Amino acid sequence: MRRLMVIFHLDPDQHEQFPFNQLVDAVIERLRCSDAAGWIDKNRIGALLAQSTPSDAYRVVEEIRGQLEPDYPLPRYEVYAYPADRVG
Repeated sequence: MRRLMVIFHLDPDQHEQFPFNQLVDAVIERLRCSDAAGWIDKNRIGALLAQSTPSDAYRVVEEIRGQLEPDYPLPRYEVYAYPADRVG
């Protein structure tokens, strides 16, 4: 098992129309006590998943997607693993 980070990239043009608070709430609600989340900068939110596999990370992303209103697509995201490079 590795540590994985999911980074959601928020398009600066979407700041007026995308429910960022809903995304933040969905990320926080989904985390386990061994995980962590926070703003990387004003356009990126990261979730650090401890003791996870890449399939765990993609399952977390799908669960977060399921918590967002259907009118809003999930922002672009990337999954990184340590030790390793970007997973997808």
